[in-house]
Amino acid sequence: MFFRNLFGIFIIMLFLAMVAGVLLMPRNPYKTPVDVRQVEVEDVHKVETPFVGRMILPEVSDIEVLDNSAGRDMEQMARFLQGRAAGLHWLANEHFKKAWRNYRKRTTVPDVHARLILSVDSLGIFQVDSIMSDTDDLELGKRLQDHIKKYWRYRRSTSGKTDFIVPFIWTSKY
Repeated sequence: MFFRNLFGIFIIMLFLAMVAGVLLMPRNPYKTPVDVRQVEVEDVHKVETPFVGRMILPEVSDIEVLDNSAGRDMEQMARFLQGRAAGLHWLANEHFKKAWRNYRKRTTVPDVHARLILSVDSLGIFQVDSIMSDTDDLELGKRLQDHIKKYWRYRRSTSGKTDFIVPFIWTSKY
């Protein structure tokens, strides 16, 4: 009978050995991977200046509204344009590379000032009606127009459109 129950006795002994091993383990708690010291709370309302690259963003007072038959809120539109303009800083990189070659004797390259006449239809699609710039670089204007046409979208309105003039300034240094 002992040999017949040998497998069962072996399993019970193995289980008891595992229980004894767990119970006899040292009770030292594991070290936490994170330090539990008190951390000073930072000021949540601290305003950080966002990275805008070479751009000087348009303010609400800089935007000239020509037509607002869609009844859009221009303060929200100005915030939207500031966010989109912050992403345009890379467009002038090629222009400034070419300008640095031409202005090697100077210490600075002149900034690029551009005024765009934009219209937003009722679907929220931007159209560039005109680009007025103080540079003769046509590639910059073409890249700017393609970028706005492809990536800029605004909320839909019931009807009408919004026309406005927005100034953009690319500075020659970051």
